[in-house]
Amino acid sequence: MNAQQKLMDAIARSAPLQEVQRLYTFHVLEKMGGNKVHTAAQLGIDRRTIQRWERRSTVERAVSGG
Repeated sequence: MNAQQKLMDAIARSAPLQEVQRLYTFHVLEKMGGNKVHTAAQLGIDRRTIQRWERRSTVERAVSGG
């Protein structure tokens, strides 16, 4: 499942805003070819925020077994 599909799934099930925000960021990151600097500039957030969310998502997947 790509970032856009995950985002649409989260919206369809009325996921918490924090989750939707993070998934939208990953969707834009995918569209920007993985470039965190350009993604952060496009979204008006700090590049380190994207890196922190990526680390957190990696840990969550490891804990959940996914």
